[in-house]
Amino acid sequence: MVLSSKCHAFSQRSLPFFSVLFIIRVASTADAPYVGMDEKAASALGGAEAGRFFLEQFPGEDAKIAVIEVVGQEASTNRSDGFIEGFRESV
Repeated sequence: MVLSSKCHAFSQRSLPFFSVLFIIRVASTADAPYVGMDEKAASALGGAEAGRFFLEQFPGEDAKIAVIEVVGQEASTNRSDGFIEGFRESV
């Protein structure tokens, strides 16, 4: 898996990283409406918490964020954008 190899590369270089994943599986036989969350807002909460953690663990350091996302997938873009916005607001 590409994501796990990237995370392994970060950890080998002693670079801290966060992974924000939302996995939703819907059975093809489900007889119910889909109820989802606001991907951007939920990820902004995670980004804000990551920002607070960063400030506690790395005081005085500049944050560098690498984003790995699925290009062309609206949910992936919303998650990435939300995380970055939340992080920036808390740092």
